[in-house]
Amino acid sequence: MQTTLRQGGRQWVAAGETRHVVVDRLRGIRADLVVRISPGRLRPMRAPLAEVTTAGAMPAGGHTAQFQCGRRREGIVFRRLVPAARLQCYCDRTRRTVQVELSGSLGDGELRALMEAFGNLECHVADGESGREVGKEGG
Repeated sequence: MQTTLRQGGRQWVAAGETRHVVVDRLRGIRADLVVRISPGRLRPMRAPLAEVTTAGAMPAGGHTAQFQCGRRREGIVFRRLVPAARLQCYCDRTRRTVQVELSGSLGDGELRALMEAFGNLECHVADGESGREVGKEGG
């Protein structure tokens, strides 16, 4: 995280990047999750994946997001293709672009299920809603 904005009792990431590893040891699945936040509106998502098998629009965080599923290149010396999904949407309320990328040892079914879960992302809280506070239970 690099920059945050505060509005009333809410705080948003205005610019930054975070990376996480998601692991399901029982099924032997490992995925890299990258979230990038950029101020302003970015250009429409071009074909950033080496192979695009599915692309389109879907709801995410109360916005219409562009998405791509396919494979991306990974590695410096030993290059290989790994399953990947990318999603990008613009929030006119917070004036930022949100990009989410998921890649790793995922089958097409797992990748599609996780993409569908992106529809449940929370971008911001609408006026009059309580939402969830970071570090507090409920919501």
